[in-house]
Amino acid sequence: MSRIYYRLLRDIAAMRILAALVASPQRYDYIANHVASGELSNEQATHKNVTKAIIMADQLIKGIKQRNTLDS
Repeated sequence: MSRIYYRLLRDIAAMRILAALVASPQRYDYIANHVASGELSNEQATHKNVTKAIIMADQLIKGIKQRNTLDS
């Protein structure tokens, strides 16, 4: 499959993962505690969530690529 396809799939997956992270009560409490204690600003907390979502999406795409290679 093309690089563009994987990039679009990654971006869509990252958006959905980010929405799930933000909706997760455990993740919310974790981040909220860091913001409340002054360890993170709101911007840093947002960046941390976005970065985590992108990393998880990259792992998903890597697994899909490996599976597609094995199926070929």
